[in-house]
Amino acid sequence: EDYPLEWDQRNTFQVSLDYRTPVELGYVAGGWGGNIQYNYNSGIPYSSSSRGITPPINDKRYPSTSTVDLLVSKDIPTMNGTNLMLFAEVLNLMDKANVIQIQDSERLEHSKREIEAGQDLDDDGYISDITLADYEAGGSPSPLYAGRYRDPTSYSAGRRVRFGLQFDF
Repeated sequence: EDYPLEWDQRNTFQVSLDYRTPVELGYVAGGWGGNIQYNYNSGIPYSSSSRGITPPINDKRYPSTSTVDLLVSKDIPTMNGTNLMLFAEVLNLMDKANVIQIQDSERLEHSKREIEAGQDLDDDGYISDITLADYEAGGSPSPLYAGRYRDPTSYSAGRRVRFGLQFDF
């Protein structure tokens, strides 16, 4: 029987848009640049939990991931022919929490079953990661990819902003 390997990612997609103004437009209008990049990746396989004799091998897939990154820069020519560039970079502009690791696949599958059934199947007072009262009031649960202790390393880094100075000679 064939099984997908851990790195078997079926689809990736990347779009990058870049705009630059020529330095010749002058000190104020020239030398500006902007770049925006969108990345999409389909989920990679993982093995679901099983207490049976033959455990499943990579029978499930992580959710897909996507990010938007932004870079804005200004080139400043110097007297001696070198170039100085000031830039601001925003990684994960939309601050999306992409799942990069599943801590407890058994708990994850249980929380998905509770969400589908719309009821507390193990009588712990929660449907997935929200209380029954919140769920009945219209709250929308999400699966516990981070496990019952909500480990933050299960998700990609949030929005990061970096400022920098580059000197070309």
